[in-house]
Amino acid sequence: MDPVVRAEKQVEVALEELVATGALQRSNRMDIESLLNPEGESNISAESSDKEIYQAVIDARAAHENLEINGGDDFEGDSPTIMEPQPTRRDVLKASSIITKYISHIDDPAARKIEALLSSLNGKLRLEGTRKMRDTVVTDFFRPEVS
Repeated sequence: MDPVVRAEKQVEVALEELVATGALQRSNRMDIESLLNPEGESNISAESSDKEIYQAVIDARAAHENLEINGGDDFEGDSPTIMEPQPTRRDVLKASSIITKYISHIDDPAARKIEALLSSLNGKLRLEGTRKMRDTVVTDFFRPEVS
């Protein structure tokens, strides 16, 4: 059984026990999906039109092709635009942690909103990382001797 599915079932069982004891009311429950993907945040992709997305992809492809054709000299202005590699999931989680530590001492509603957004992002990134994991066995880490 998938570890994520198993963990979700364990959480469901624990919540049912809390409902049975009266510590939790069924109307106050929230499933994991709505906790990790709040309704207001799930419409982000709807804000961009299909035409805008299409144009962004076409522009990126054209820039990449020009980069290859011109040997990397395709730039506007006085200095070339340096394309940095995209940060890894680990880099983003680390940056998020640093920002959260910093704003935790700020008494401002905007800081609380940023904390909530970063928490949601962390949850999504960790869930994505968990879903990309694969099962391994001890023998995966040893190579057989070749005689």
